[in-house]
Amino acid sequence: MKNRDYLSNGKASLIQTAKPRKVLIVEDDRSSLMYLEQQLEGLGYEPIALSNGKSACELLERNPDAVDAMILDQILPGMNGIDLIRRFRSDSRLRSKPMIMLTGCDSPGQIKEGLDAGVFYYLIKPVDVTVLQSIMSAAMRRAELNKHLLQEAASRQTAMSCASNALFQVRTLDEADNVAALVSSCFPEPDRAVVGISELLVNAIEHGNLEIGYERKSELIENGTWHSEIEQRLDDPQYSGRKASVSVKKNEKGVYISITDQGNGFDPARFLALDAERASQRNGRGIANARCMSFDKLGYNKKGNQVVGFAHIGGKLEW
Repeated sequence: MKNRDYLSNGKASLIQTAKPRKVLIVEDDRSSLMYLEQQLEGLGYEPIALSNGKSACELLERNPDAVDAMILDQILPGMNGIDLIRRFRSDSRLRSKPMIMLTGCDSPGQIKEGLDAGVFYYLIKPVDVTVLQSIMSAAMRRAELNKHLLQEAASRQTAMSCASNALFQVRTLDEADNVAALVSSCFPEPDRAVVGISELLVNAIEHGNLEIGYERKSELIENGTWHSEIEQRLDDPQYSGRKASVSVKKNEKGVYISITDQGNGFDPARFLALDAERASQRNGRGIANARCMSFDKLGYNKKGNQVVGFAHIGGKLEW
């Protein structure tokens, strides 16, 4: 599994590679559209500008790889941003791409509507270029990791497809990604499961075993020291012996995955659903992402050091 060094620098962006990342902008206000185009170009991205949802659907249905990320205005003529999010989330070729909602209203009610539809990044008009850069950098790093996880899962798709029970222990982030790619083949939709499994394992390691809290992780990402802090704590005798246990069980109803860490636990209520207050933050969305995109049911024990996810064999259930 590829090392996560490329995620270590919170200020560095994947757009510094030779090939610019393509970002679809769907916005019907011309001045706002031009502003976003200019700012994204200045940050090293290649914007693709459209004024309505129908054109966006036609483009991505014809070529799902035409863009690396999307910025969708919440209010559009005809098919609005929420409609687009729901449509793209239901498409296995598109669901792992970063979808950023652009809105002129920061009311909790309107933002919650987007969060319920599966939005995990928000930009509030007028868009501040520093916030734009931060959100795009975080979204692209997540997209790069998702892409790699999906490739790994596809290469191992038959490895455990016949397994009914499996047990693993992981200590590092690379081990977590390897196990996520492997056990995802137990699930009815491996490409849907792998990202959520990875999110839960990373949470068990960094927040559980290594005791790096949400606020502390935000500081580390901002300073570009997240990866080095992980490595230091993995070598620290206080944490070095800790492992996360992974149990996978399959029956006629579906697949269960249980992940238990050796940390002190936490209150998961704040993170099971992404609230409006954190909608424009760079981290803290992993558990909500897993719950929304990868599992039909997800819950923690009272202590907060064990999570159980379930995927129904017959397809995704409605909450």
